[in-house]
Amino acid sequence: MLSFVFCVLVLLCTWGVAYSFGMAHYSRPPDGSDNYVDYIGKSIARKVIDAIFSGKNYEAPDIEWVSEDLYPKVRNFAWRTTAVVFFVLMCFLISPPRFLQSMVLNSSHAQRMQEAQYRELYRLAGTIFKTAGLPPPKLYIIEDNSLNAFTTGFSPENSALVVTRGLLNNLSNPELEAVLAHEAAHVACKDCKLMLTAVSSVLLFSFLAEVSFVSIFYGARRNIFAAAVIWCIGAVCAFLGFVAAPLGRLAISRGCEDRADALAAWICRNPQALASALRKIEKDPYVEILDNHPSMVGMCIANPRRETNFFLEVTGFWKTHPPISMRVRALEEMAGTKIV
Repeated sequence: MLSFVFCVLVLLCTWGVAYSFGMAHYSRPPDGSDNYVDYIGKSIARKVIDAIFSGKNYEAPDIEWVSEDLYPKVRNFAWRTTAVVFFVLMCFLISPPRFLQSMVLNSSHAQRMQEAQYRELYRLAGTIFKTAGLPPPKLYIIEDNSLNAFTTGFSPENSALVVTRGLLNNLSNPELEAVLAHEAAHVACKDCKLMLTAVSSVLLFSFLAEVSFVSIFYGARRNIFAAAVIWCIGAVCAFLGFVAAPLGRLAISRGCEDRADALAAWICRNPQALASALRKIEKDPYVEILDNHPSMVGMCIANPRRETNFFLEVTGFWKTHPPISMRVRALEEMAGTKIV
């Protein structure tokens, strides 16, 4: 449902930007002027001269904004542009899951774990994923001494689980099992696809806003009305791309983490182990390679980036994860009840 709403919003904004740009591109002043500013100036000057020499009262100039054949051209241009964007969206959402997964793994410098070398970890991950009703994942490692983990993949069949070297070296077996259960919960809930849609919405609407504001200069030269419409659409895209979509992404990310914690406690039957693992992860979740990839932050079990803004760090604005203290408290409360 979220993917459908996302596609509809993108297509609506694309059609609006294309229609406004088409208005600016295809419209021409009827007297052969280069732009509407010159045309308006000439029309007013002509009226003033007529009023002075003929003794007539001044009247507002009759300005013909568009020709009769303009609107069909503009609509055709807008629909063609929207069709191209629709095709790209369909290719993006349907065809390339393995390609996008490879991009994520390459960006994080994750290396495939050989089953012969990590036989025990493969056995543990296979058991956890089987308990969750999932096929065994492919395992990858990031050579970093920090403690973090994430999963990627559009379906359980091609899921990949990535852990850091520090996570393997510093967690006990029950704690590592709980972290694997947390990542299995993300796969079971298809959170990877959900987060990708949320991140893509931020990037696409931000891009549309920038295109709209840049197009204003072209539209102002060709058609003042088109420039005004482009500005309005750019403002809508800017609100969606810089305010609404980021806030929605943060809400989705936090909700996914809370849900994964609860489901992991049910899978491994050990909420205390996950709480203990989160306490250790909280001490050093920073992953240097992921600090340059903010779009991947929401995929990790804890924020892998260092906070650079004191105000944001203190207030908690724009945090992609719930505070670990709250997550630990919720898990400890679950440990006090019987998990069935």
